[in-house]
Amino acid sequence: MFSLLVLLLLVGSFVYPASFANPYHSSATTYAVAHESTEAFNETVERDDVNISTPKAVDDLSPATQQAFQEAIVQPPEYSEHRGYGWQRLGSVRLCHDSLLLCDEYAESPAFPTNVDAYETYGLVANGDEVYLTHAEGGKFLSFSGLFRLILVALFSPYLLFLGALTFFDPNVRPAEQVVYTAGGVVIGGFGFAFPYLAMFELVPQLGYLASLLIGASWLAICVGSYTHWRRITPSSVQSDSSD
Repeated sequence: MFSLLVLLLLVGSFVYPASFANPYHSSATTYAVAHESTEAFNETVERDDVNISTPKAVDDLSPATQQAFQEAIVQPPEYSEHRGYGWQRLGSVRLCHDSLLLCDEYAESPAFPTNVDAYETYGLVANGDEVYLTHAEGGKFLSFSGLFRLILVALFSPYLLFLGALTFFDPNVRPAEQVVYTAGGVVIGGFGFAFPYLAMFELVPQLGYLASLLIGASWLAICVGSYTHWRRITPSSVQSDSSD
């Protein structure tokens, strides 16, 4: 019965989208702000035909957008060839995986306001008595984090087949062996579910090496278990002939 539960644990860890996954991915949108006193603010208003309207209060923004705004206004001002000096660029932000239960970065994408009429995506935000021009620029982003998860699942999947075959098709398996291999399934399944949180909070240094070690151990267990099963079901005479 316990082996069946462990098999379900393994299946769940392979199916659950966040297991074995990188907890973050970078947003395709980059974010920047310019204070009303800067050259960047004035030149952008002039060059991009920004029609100044009533700014939106910071408190009216979503929590994620407020966080991005507050992080942007403490960035060092930069010079832009086309829009002068003063843009404070946050760049892209790290978004948490949608299926995670905990998130220490951005749970959702910031949404800078678009409350001005302009050629590009600009907005006006009031932070107390100060006004900022905000800019959100979309782009293409290529991430290989999903591929990394698929590779891990593919490398651990044979252990699921091995444990299933041992549980359902080997009635002569020794109890001690069953316990050891079932415990291995618990370790793999638990590692899969814990992987994004171990990476998020940096609880295990060199997490990739630990994953490689577990993959190697799982394949070693498969080889040893398969050989033991072959020894158990093969007559002694055949084994002697094979050794000769």
